Amino acid sequence: AYVFAFRHSTGSFASPARAVISVFEPNATDARDLSSNQYRIIEDADLKYTEAQSPLLGYGFGKPFLQPQVLPNVVELDPYYLYIPHNNVLWVWMRLGPLGYAALWYLFGSAIVMGCVIARRLKHRELQLFAIFAVATLVMEVILAYSDYQFFFYRNMIFTGVLMGVLMKLPAIARQTLGETITEPEETSDGAARPTALRPRRRAIATAPVPLLPAAYVTATAAVSATFTTMFDGSITRTVARMGARWGVGST
Repeated sequence: AYVFAFRHSTGSFASPARAVISVFEPNATDARDLSSNQYRIIEDADLKYTEAQSPLLGYGFGKPFLQPQVLPNVVELDPYYLYIPHNNVLWVWMRLGPLGYAALWYLFGSAIVMGCVIARRLKHRELQLFAIFAVATLVMEVILAYSDYQFFFYRNMIFTGVLMGVLMKLPAIARQTLGETITEPEETSDGAARPTALRPRRRAIATAPVPLLPAAYVTATAAVSATFTTMFDGSITRTVARMGARWGVGST
């Protein structure tokens, strides 16, 4: 609804909507949009051609993908543009073949399906909201990976991995944190009530207190991401550049 409502607006609030629309209907008067879309069309065609050269095992890592349609030379902007394409979904298929491609979809597909099941079964509002947030984030990650470097950026993958792990543990968190241990009477042969062993019962889940897991998780993840960005981005970039210069990567 947001994209449809603001697709023709010019304000900054409408920028995400215009970006989505430009993928399907590039602005004929915007040279940047046209060239960016054309670059990705050629890149996708090259990836499909490269994948077809080794359809069972994949083309493998460590070598540039083939260019039956030559891409513009942007080595000065991105020395690894022939190794890491924008479309990371096709990138996985091209590099790892059908087995790796199936594993990718099994990972994300099972996490999304299980997340929906977990969100439906949870009773506590905060945990349910977090499950919905996790599923929406995973879907968004896959959609963006079709046109940008989502699976390549380690920060995205750290965030996604932690998100999946917490999502799968939500039922256990609900049982351990929200379960109540009560004593139920059991009648004896003479009609007297005898207490049985303590056992957990799921009750009053909707009103039981729960730690602020979603807020704490998001805050901690943002802090870790910012720390990685501040501390390691520069050193990793320099290290990769030195490795590329040593091995001649990007010189072709």
